[in-house]
Amino acid sequence: MRKFSQYANYGDIYRCDDCGFVIEEKSHATLEIIEYLNNEKYGDEIIGQLNLQEKADAYAPLVAIIERHRAISGSSLLDVGANTGIFLNLARGLGATPFGLEPSLEATVIAKSRFGLDVQNAVVSNVDLPDDSLDIITLWDVVEHLYDPLTDLAALLPKLKRGGYIFVSTHDIDNIFCRVLGKRNPLLMYQHFYHFSPITLGTALESAGFEPLGSKYFRKSWSLQYLLALFDEFWPNSIAAKCAGAAATAISPFGRVGACRVLFPLNLFFVAIARRP
Repeated sequence: MRKFSQYANYGDIYRCDDCGFVIEEKSHATLEIIEYLNNEKYGDEIIGQLNLQEKADAYAPLVAIIERHRAISGSSLLDVGANTGIFLNLARGLGATPFGLEPSLEATVIAKSRFGLDVQNAVVSNVDLPDDSLDIITLWDVVEHLYDPLTDLAALLPKLKRGGYIFVSTHDIDNIFCRVLGKRNPLLMYQHFYHFSPITLGTALESAGFEPLGSKYFRKSWSLQYLLALFDEFWPNSIAAKCAGAAATAISPFGRVGACRVLFPLNLFFVAIARRP
């Protein structure tokens, strides 16, 4: 049986000729996926620990995109897929009243114990917040994981106040990086059920009842230490992974080298912006 969250391991992928949506073949029932997500680990694996460090550096461009449309200060904000609460803790520091939704039980516990955040251990269909109560909803690298994104986005719509904003980040499947790598694209993985472009994600938001306001590309960066660790996640037991592991060992005594950040040179990642009419 294939591991649910394993990189570079996925079923057939299809593109709709009419709407352009890209979808992966699904072979798991919804309840099975929820169980996998609930049991996903974040605190005990090396890659998980590095990922927590990376997230703290990743949100600056996303905060800037939000504040071009709506001030975070004074807002009521829900982060869907809140993980361990790093973005919510940042939003609280900027003056927001933060709420989170996270399917991983371990990540939810960390968000509560480390930061004292109000994070529900649930999936979108079970979110427990009043309608018309939120100014901002964020989904950072989450929409590609949703088993039924149109239904989930539609379920979030009434939680926003009229005129409230939703910000959804993901990768652009039509980017040249994805086209050149083809089937070896590391973004093709068993837990990414949908792959969007700015056009198709805007269409999805509109179909869910939102008013699309466009999209904005942003650049991601990662520490060298984290990138070398990812090789074994993306291409386990490959020559590249072994070379990356040797390089990681070689630089480990030199903390500043491992902390050097590498900026992705292409417009691969974007945020779709929409609001509730």
